[in-house]
Amino acid sequence: MRALRRPLLLFSMVALASAPSSHALVSLDDGKQKIFVNFGASVTEDSNVFMSSENRRDLIWGTSFAAEYTRRSGWIGVNAGMTVDSSRFSDLRDQDFDNPAFRLELLKQGGRTTGSLNFSASRESRADASVNTRSTYWSIPVGLSLRYPLAGAYTLGSSLNYSAKDYLDEKAFASLRTFSTSLDMVRILSSVREAYAGYRYRLSETSRETSSTDHALSMGLSGKLIRGLQGNLRAGLQTRGSTGRAPGNDRFTSWFASGSTSYDISRKLRVTSSLSKDFSTTATDDVVDTANLSASVRYSATAKLSVAFNSSYGESSYIGQAAANLPPGAVGGTVRKDRFINSDLSVSYTLNEHLQAAATYTQFFNYSTSGSADFTRSTWNANVSSRW
Repeated sequence: MRALRRPLLLFSMVALASAPSSHALVSLDDGKQKIFVNFGASVTEDSNVFMSSENRRDLIWGTSFAAEYTRRSGWIGVNAGMTVDSSRFSDLRDQDFDNPAFRLELLKQGGRTTGSLNFSASRESRADASVNTRSTYWSIPVGLSLRYPLAGAYTLGSSLNYSAKDYLDEKAFASLRTFSTSLDMVRILSSVREAYAGYRYRLSETSRETSSTDHALSMGLSGKLIRGLQGNLRAGLQTRGSTGRAPGNDRFTSWFASGSTSYDISRKLRVTSSLSKDFSTTATDDVVDTANLSASVRYSATAKLSVAFNSSYGESSYIGQAAANLPPGAVGGTVRKDRFINSDLSVSYTLNEHLQAAATYTQFFNYSTSGSADFTRSTWNANVSSRW
């Protein structure tokens, strides 16, 4: 009976989304304030639910509901919303979840000083390739960013961020608190391009009484990089000092980078790419240096039909193990290294202004020096979504 209810729910979501409605569910103040409601339903066949060498397979039914509020009047713009995502596993019933999420963004785009304040809170349940199991946690990021024009073509940019990642099972996983702040000197090169150089400080602390402190210097470019190519690129050097770790696992230096680009080959064909490399702390309190490069191609065959292909390659070096995670006799250094390849192909079709259907196939390969972390994963997903 439980499995039979899923197709009925999927059918009812499609029927509901096909009903006529206005562009926004509620529109106030001559369209300056709007309320939207979103529905979604999906079915996924996952060949490796835990992203491990055990290869546990399952069929997963999902639903989502979201409400959004936007305001574009006065000095401060507002984006707010709440979401509830639910999943039901056909066999692994103990992995079922109903996860809420909330977000609020305040935008100031007029006047001399511009910026934004962001707050969100979400409960997330997912598989994690770094620990090869599933986990559930609360993620609570808060961020403030400001830009203030100086003399001539120079602008000062700054940010202040805090995030909390609280695992429900703290015996198995290490919760994480991160505070960071950055300062950039921005040089406006033209109406479509700017360059910047800056410094970032980041402090991370875990529930296992370990901590890391990062110092980073970087420079970059954003806007129209070359003719037809839009995006932003940043690269630099950073150091991380850690406490509470085994000898030889407490200080690291590496380059880091972030960026994304987009190029419209034609009105129907767009190519995008992204690059990232940075330190992070895993759910089991290991320091990882991860580099990832991705590219995607999206072709809009018609106004309603589009096809997209995405592929990425990355490497993760586990360079700073907590003492409890080291094998017997190990002192320090890299004890695990992963190489991973992820590709997906998706087709989406817009039935009307409110309803869209999509299907996606994803293949993930993880090659690891740790036997339990060497795995492959493939998923088939079909979903419908509606916005009112």
